[in-house]
Amino acid sequence: MYEFTEDCMIHIEEIDNEHRRLFQMINEAIDLAAHTEDVTTIADSLLPRLKEYAATHFAHEEAYMESINDPELPLQRKEHTAFTEKMNTFVLDTSSPEAARTSLNDLLTYLVRWLYHHILSSDIMIGKMCQKPEPTEDPFAFTDKYKTGIELVDNEHKQLFAIIREVNDLIHEELLHDKYDEIMRLLAELRQYTEFHFSDEEA
Repeated sequence: MYEFTEDCMIHIEEIDNEHRRLFQMINEAIDLAAHTEDVTTIADSLLPRLKEYAATHFAHEEAYMESINDPELPLQRKEHTAFTEKMNTFVLDTSSPEAARTSLNDLLTYLVRWLYHHILSSDIMIGKMCQKPEPTEDPFAFTDKYKTGIELVDNEHKQLFAIIREVNDLIHEELLHDKYDEIMRLLAELRQYTEFHFSDEEA
Protein backbone atom coordinates (compact mmCIF):
# COMPACT_ATOMS: atom_id res chain seq x y z
CA MET A 1 0.00 0.00 0.00
CA TYR A 2 1.07 3.57 -0.64
CA GLU A 3 1.25 6.10 2.18
CA PHE A 4 0.53 9.81 2.04
CA THR A 5 3.55 10.87 4.06
CA GLU A 6 4.85 14.23 5.26
CA ASP A 7 7.13 14.63 2.24
CA CYS A 8 4.03 14.56 0.00
CA MET A 9 2.35 17.46 1.83
CA ILE A 10 2.48 20.94 0.36
CA HIS A 11 0.68 22.42 3.39
CA ILE A 12 -2.31 23.81 1.54
CA GLU A 13 -5.14 22.00 3.33
CA GLU A 14 -7.61 21.56 0.47
CA ILE A 15 -4.95 20.33 -1.95
CA ASP A 16 -3.34 18.00 0.61
CA ASN A 17 -6.75 16.50 1.45
CA GLU A 18 -7.46 15.85 -2.23
CA HIS A 19 -4.05 14.25 -2.74
CA ARG A 20 -4.72 12.07 0.32
CA ARG A 21 -8.04 11.01 -1.21
CA LEU A 22 -6.33 9.88 -4.44
CA PHE A 23 -3.91 7.76 -2.40
CA GLN A 24 -6.94 6.18 -0.72
CA MET A 25 -8.64 5.47 -4.06
CA ILE A 26 -5.52 3.75 -5.38
CA ASN A 27 -5.04 1.68 -2.23
CA GLU A 28 -8.72 0.65 -2.17
CA ALA A 29 -8.50 -0.52 -5.79
CA ILE A 30 -5.30 -2.48 -5.11
CA ASP A 31 -6.86 -4.14 -2.06
CA LEU A 32 -10.07 -5.04 -3.90
CA ALA A 33 -8.15 -6.40 -6.89
CA ALA A 34 -6.15 -8.69 -4.61
CA HIS A 35 -9.37 -10.38 -3.44
CA THR A 36 -11.40 -10.37 -6.67
CA GLU A 37 -11.32 -12.87 -9.51
CA ASP A 38 -12.68 -10.54 -12.22
CA VAL A 39 -11.45 -6.95 -11.74
CA THR A 40 -13.71 -5.48 -14.43
CA THR A 41 -16.19 -4.11 -11.89
CA ILE A 42 -13.31 -2.49 -9.96
CA ALA A 43 -12.12 -0.66 -13.07
CA ASP A 44 -15.69 0.31 -13.99
CA SER A 45 -16.05 1.92 -10.56
CA LEU A 46 -12.58 3.47 -10.41
CA LEU A 47 -12.47 5.21 -13.79
CA PRO A 48 -15.47 7.55 -13.31
CA ARG A 49 -14.13 8.49 -9.86
CA LEU A 50 -10.71 9.27 -11.34
CA LYS A 51 -12.27 11.46 -14.02
CA GLU A 52 -14.33 13.32 -11.42
CA TYR A 53 -11.27 13.65 -9.20
CA ALA A 54 -9.21 15.11 -12.04
CA ALA A 55 -11.91 17.63 -12.93
CA THR A 56 -12.46 18.91 -9.38
CA HIS A 57 -8.92 18.67 -7.98
CA PHE A 58 -7.19 20.23 -10.95
CA ALA A 59 -9.75 23.05 -11.00
CA HIS A 60 -9.09 23.75 -7.31
CA GLU A 61 -5.33 23.60 -7.74
CA GLU A 62 -5.28 25.83 -10.82
CA ALA A 63 -7.69 28.36 -9.26
CA TYR A 64 -5.45 28.65 -6.21
CA MET A 65 -2.34 29.10 -8.36
CA GLU A 66 -4.11 31.71 -10.47
CA SER A 67 -5.15 33.61 -7.33
CA ILE A 68 -1.50 33.98 -6.27
CA ASN A 69 -0.21 34.60 -9.80
CA ASP A 70 1.95 31.50 -9.65
CA PRO A 71 4.30 31.43 -12.68
CA GLU A 72 4.28 27.61 -12.58
CA LEU A 73 0.59 27.49 -13.60
CA PRO A 74 1.17 26.84 -17.34
CA LEU A 75 3.34 23.82 -16.52
CA GLN A 76 0.72 22.53 -14.08
CA ARG A 77 -2.03 22.88 -16.68
CA LYS A 78 0.06 20.91 -19.18
CA GLU A 79 0.58 18.05 -16.70
CA HIS A 80 -3.08 18.10 -15.66
CA THR A 81 -4.16 17.91 -19.29
CA ALA A 82 -1.92 14.88 -19.91
CA PHE A 83 -3.39 13.09 -16.88
CA THR A 84 -6.97 13.90 -17.91
CA GLU A 85 -6.36 12.65 -21.45
CA LYS A 86 -4.91 9.40 -20.07
CA MET A 87 -8.02 8.83 -17.93
CA ASN A 88 -10.39 9.74 -20.77
CA THR A 89 -8.73 7.43 -23.29
CA PHE A 90 -8.01 4.46 -21.03
CA VAL A 91 -9.93 1.34 -22.03
CA LEU A 92 -9.75 -1.80 -19.92
CA ASP A 93 -8.73 -4.92 -21.83
CA THR A 94 -11.66 -7.27 -21.17
CA SER A 95 -10.58 -10.04 -23.53
CA SER A 96 -10.01 -12.29 -20.50
CA PRO A 97 -9.91 -11.99 -16.69
CA GLU A 98 -6.11 -12.16 -16.84
CA ALA A 99 -5.94 -9.41 -19.46
CA ALA A 100 -8.28 -7.24 -17.41
CA ARG A 101 -6.08 -7.67 -14.33
CA THR A 102 -2.94 -6.75 -16.29
CA SER A 103 -4.71 -3.76 -17.80
CA LEU A 104 -5.88 -2.53 -14.37
CA ASN A 105 -2.42 -3.04 -12.89
CA ASP A 106 -0.94 -0.94 -15.70
CA LEU A 107 -3.40 1.84 -14.86
CA LEU A 108 -2.62 1.68 -11.14
CA THR A 109 1.12 1.73 -11.81
CA TYR A 110 0.67 4.81 -13.99
CA LEU A 111 -1.38 6.49 -11.25
CA VAL A 112 1.20 5.84 -8.53
CA ARG A 113 4.13 7.01 -10.64
CA TRP A 114 2.27 10.08 -11.86
CA LEU A 115 1.07 10.99 -8.37
CA TYR A 116 4.47 10.81 -6.69
CA HIS A 117 6.23 12.54 -9.58
CA HIS A 118 3.62 15.29 -9.89
CA ILE A 119 3.45 16.06 -6.17
CA LEU A 120 7.18 15.94 -5.51
CA SER A 121 8.33 17.78 -8.64
CA SER A 122 5.44 20.15 -9.45
CA ASP A 123 2.93 20.57 -6.62
CA ILE A 124 5.68 21.01 -4.04
CA MET A 125 6.59 24.24 -5.90
CA ILE A 126 3.12 25.82 -5.62
CA GLY A 127 3.58 29.30 -4.20
CA LYS A 128 7.36 28.96 -3.89
CA MET A 129 8.13 31.14 -6.91
CA CYS A 130 5.68 33.82 -5.73
CA GLN A 131 7.40 34.47 -2.42
CA LYS A 132 9.60 37.55 -2.47
CA PRO A 133 12.60 37.08 -0.21
CA GLU A 134 12.98 39.32 2.79
CA PRO A 135 15.82 41.86 2.47
CA THR A 136 17.92 39.81 4.89
CA GLU A 137 17.10 36.49 3.21
CA ASP A 138 19.67 34.91 0.91
CA PRO A 139 17.78 34.24 -2.35
CA PHE A 140 20.22 31.49 -3.29
CA ALA A 141 20.11 29.60 0.02
CA PHE A 142 18.80 26.04 -0.19
CA THR A 143 16.39 26.29 2.77
CA ASP A 144 13.85 23.86 4.23
CA LYS A 145 11.04 25.17 2.02
CA TYR A 146 12.74 23.64 -1.02
CA LYS A 147 13.42 20.23 0.52
CA THR A 148 11.52 17.16 -0.62
CA GLY A 149 12.63 14.96 2.28
CA ILE A 150 14.48 12.64 -0.10
CA GLU A 151 18.14 12.99 0.87
CA LEU A 152 19.68 12.13 -2.51
CA VAL A 153 17.38 14.54 -4.38
CA ASP A 154 17.84 17.29 -1.79
CA ASN A 155 21.63 17.03 -1.94
CA GLU A 156 21.59 17.36 -5.71
CA HIS A 157 19.13 20.28 -5.60
CA LYS A 158 21.47 21.97 -3.10
CA GLN A 159 24.27 21.59 -5.66
CA LEU A 160 22.07 23.26 -8.29
CA PHE A 161 21.45 26.22 -5.97
CA ALA A 162 25.24 26.58 -5.59
CA ILE A 163 25.67 26.65 -9.37
CA ILE A 164 22.92 29.27 -9.71
CA ARG A 165 24.67 31.40 -7.08
CA GLU A 166 27.91 31.22 -9.10
CA VAL A 167 26.05 32.26 -12.26
CA ASN A 168 24.54 35.24 -10.45
CA ASP A 169 27.92 36.26 -9.04
CA LEU A 170 29.46 36.02 -12.50
CA ILE A 171 26.75 38.21 -14.02
CA HIS A 172 27.39 40.90 -11.43
CA GLU A 173 31.18 40.66 -11.44
CA GLU A 174 32.24 44.08 -12.71
CA LEU A 175 36.00 43.55 -12.47
CA LEU A 176 36.03 40.46 -14.65
CA HIS A 177 35.87 41.69 -18.26
CA ASP A 178 36.53 38.41 -20.06
CA LYS A 179 33.92 36.03 -18.67
CA TYR A 180 34.08 33.43 -21.45
CA ASP A 181 36.07 30.79 -19.56
CA GLU A 182 33.86 31.10 -16.49
CA ILE A 183 30.71 30.91 -18.59
CA MET A 184 31.94 27.75 -20.30
CA ARG A 185 32.87 26.20 -16.95
CA LEU A 186 29.42 26.88 -15.50
CA LEU A 187 27.72 25.55 -18.62
CA ALA A 188 29.73 22.35 -18.29
CA GLU A 189 28.72 22.08 -14.62
CA LEU A 190 25.06 22.56 -15.50
CA ARG A 191 25.25 19.98 -18.27
CA GLN A 192 26.90 17.45 -15.97
CA TYR A 193 24.43 18.20 -13.19
CA THR A 194 21.42 17.79 -15.48
CA GLU A 195 22.55 14.43 -16.86
CA PHE A 196 23.51 13.07 -13.43
CA HIS A 197 20.51 14.44 -11.47
CA PHE A 198 17.81 13.38 -13.93
CA SER A 199 19.30 9.88 -14.24
CA ASP A 200 19.17 9.59 -10.43
CA GLU A 201 15.55 10.79 -10.20
CA GLU A 202 14.39 8.52 -13.01
CA ALA A 203 16.18 5.53 -11.44
